[in-house]
Amino acid sequence: MYFAFIDESGNPNPKDTNNKFYVLLALIMHEKGFPYLNGYTKYLRYDIWDLVKGDENNGKIPEDFELHIKEITNRTNYYVNLKNDDETLVKVLDKIYDFISHLYAKVIAVIIPKETFYSIYSEGITTWAFKLLVERLHRYILLRKKHREDFVLLVMDSVGEEERAETTLRLIERNCPNQYVKLQYWRRSRYI
Repeated sequence: MYFAFIDESGNPNPKDTNNKFYVLLALIMHEKGFPYLNGYTKYLRYDIWDLVKGDENNGKIPEDFELHIKEITNRTNYYVNLKNDDETLVKVLDKIYDFISHLYAKVIAVIIPKETFYSIYSEGITTWAFKLLVERLHRYILLRKKHREDFVLLVMDSVGEEERAETTLRLIERNCPNQYVKLQYWRRSRYI
């Protein structure tokens, strides 16, 4: 079995000019790599917490402490102590890069230039992105398929409000090309 961790970047709204691209990305890995991912992620989280915690946060690591590049690079939330500490920021980023470089995983991304897309179509950028991403996941599995029972478990980060989550679920179900890409379990990844 494969795991595909899906996340989006950018805003699909054509009126949002701050985001020129809509990106849908999957980090796909075989289940054999999951023990490393699971174990080392916990270690990494604690290791980075030790670097960024302030004097007022000497206790236990907060449940809501997450490794978000946007928060890290903007030095917000738990990373506010990095405001005047470029050296520690570089250490944090190096640890994350080192972690990613040791994963036996593949990144599959769909990057859609919004201006070009909306000059042709009036809507549907999310549908196209999911369709293209699922097709690529399907192809990836077919090229590596060794066992008849191999399939992909899709795990997606928070997708916003309930209605949008249902829409996303229908998009994935409708665009799964065949039995090798299945949506077996739908849950926000922060709770896994």
